[in-house]
Amino acid sequence: MGTEGNMHSCLALQHVDTQARHKKIDHARKLIFQHSAPVDGKRVKSILNSESLVPTRNTFSNRLFTFVFNFFLMLVVDMLHEFELGVWKAIFTHLMRIAHAAGGNVVKDLNWRYRRVPTFGRGTIWRFHRNASAMKHLAARDFEDLLQCTIPVFEDLLLDPDNDSIILDLLFDLATWQAYGKLHLHTEDTLDFFDSATVVLGKSEHTARGRRLAALAAKQGALAVAKGATSCPKFHALGDYPNTIRIRGTTDNYTTQPGELEHRRLKRRYPRTPKTKATMTASIANQDAIECLCTKVIDARAQFAAQQDIGNRHRQVRISPSTHYHIAKSACMTYDLTGWLGELGDDPAVKNFLPCLKDHLYACVRGLAYEGDEHDFTDAERNSVLITDNKLFEHSILQINYTMYDLRREQDSINPRTRADLMVMSHEEERTHPYWYAGLIKIFHMNVEYYETPNSVRCRPKRFNVLFVRWLKCNTSPAGFAAKRLQRLKFFEDESPDAYGFLDPECVIRGVHIILGFAFGRPEGLLIPTIGRCEADPDWVLYYLNMDMFMRFRGGAVGHKGMREWDNVLQCEGHIPEDSDDEADAVIEMMEVNEAAIADESDDDNEVDEEDDSEDELGLEDELGSDEDDVLRDDEEDEIIAEDGEELDDNILMEEGYGAL
Repeated sequence: MGTEGNMHSCLALQHVDTQARHKKIDHARKLIFQHSAPVDGKRVKSILNSESLVPTRNTFSNRLFTFVFNFFLMLVVDMLHEFELGVWKAIFTHLMRIAHAAGGNVVKDLNWRYRRVPTFGRGTIWRFHRNASAMKHLAARDFEDLLQCTIPVFEDLLLDPDNDSIILDLLFDLATWQAYGKLHLHTEDTLDFFDSATVVLGKSEHTARGRRLAALAAKQGALAVAKGATSCPKFHALGDYPNTIRIRGTTDNYTTQPGELEHRRLKRRYPRTPKTKATMTASIANQDAIECLCTKVIDARAQFAAQQDIGNRHRQVRISPSTHYHIAKSACMTYDLTGWLGELGDDPAVKNFLPCLKDHLYACVRGLAYEGDEHDFTDAERNSVLITDNKLFEHSILQINYTMYDLRREQDSINPRTRADLMVMSHEEERTHPYWYAGLIKIFHMNVEYYETPNSVRCRPKRFNVLFVRWLKCNTSPAGFAAKRLQRLKFFEDESPDAYGFLDPECVIRGVHIILGFAFGRPEGLLIPTIGRCEADPDWVLYYLNMDMFMRFRGGAVGHKGMREWDNVLQCEGHIPEDSDDEADAVIEMMEVNEAAIADESDDDNEVDEEDDSEDELGLEDELGSDEDDVLRDDEEDEIIAEDGEELDDNILMEEGYGAL
């Protein structure tokens, strides 16, 4: 899979419903039903095996062949069954066999690590089961989560550096391929990357199979090699995905997941049926009718309560999508600034709390661009900023609106207790990594009064929202698509002046999924108690930055306007490994084969329907002409002018700072 021959076979030798195919099937059926030939006999195989046919008639072919319809075009890839419940489940099962064979506490540690992986997003990463290695009662989304979080879990799990490196490379290739396959919006760049990922994954499988067959040959002889060279249809189907997406669109358009999710509904109703063949179906139908009636009653009561305002229940405030972030108007806690700092005493987190806070507030008052709070202000400038009544107001939740790679709008809920990690744009001079990362400690708002000039009148109090954060820095270990490793992070030392700081919520891009570095353990020595560290779960030496936000690190996303200057840096990293000329040649050959095969496919289609050549060419010319007209029309209509009383969405988003993220 992924080699030149395989990719050529996937495209140039695609099945076409022709009259010759019908004749072969009819001939094979005549041998079977009239001459009693075995289905798997030589005579039948000699007719069908050249095109991998079977001696059965297809209803779509029988009904639609007269309309010159190739029913093979209806068949699409199935990410859920072929990859998540097929290839990845088989690989994960084999990894569990290796873990059991390793003995000791390997399986126990694996389950413990998976259980310690934090949740992320609204359904992106769910809480793992306590016994993930058993794989009981798992759906396809559970296997997807296992893959996305598997690299930190398997790091140094087997205590064998050579095997660990092979396993981590394979897991990174699988996670990368799966991320490309499930994108909801593709571009030419991402499809080229998908081709590269397919080639790399195929090479990994080919290398692993060679090692396996060599070991079998050394142990049992050449005969064992022939028996061990089994075919893997689901794995080899992965080579069809890039071109299927080119032709039929992204995989979310034809996923089987909605239908599979309905299985849970039936399984939930089955225990409440008589479990007899005669009445089971009727019982399930009755349960469905009862649930529909209950839903209508609940909706009607909710609507009536809303109209009558019954109960004065607390309702969640609706947030405008044009607002980049939301912090509640009312605070959950109020602190006297001087008294609060006195209670914390020698806590390193608040060592320079007040001067740094005033520096941050003064920069916000003056409208200075954020560059890491590196502004150096004088005491007079700091004293021109006054906190009204010396009060700090604490909040529990920060909600961030952002634009996803496919232009959809999404929201992250960040709180200091359970989901405290966030990301902002990097302001380093060296363009090595596009983001900075921080852990949220406190969410404050304060009313600020300030003097515009030394002799001016003090301005009216104005509310400022401030995030008190603890910064992380990137580890120097190799990471990224070329190294096939996740980015490692670590907290600054408490004594460092860069360990803690303040952040404007407008600068936050979104939340980020950070996983514990289980392989590196906790730091040695006794840690100083601080509000920047959770007492129940102290620091770890290193953390992993997970691949959930794949396009944030791959670059080239349509919806990430603020990342345009980083696209070239991110897209060049790891596209083609520098030390692998074979892979580079394979990708180039693969792209050439794609173009040639598409041309061959059009030729084959023309041979099938010779009578309609002129009509097809005319239709194709019309389509091409319409596309060209669309391009010209797009160029002409590139500038959209708002009508009277109308305000464009782009203007609103840019003013609010939301569209740039």
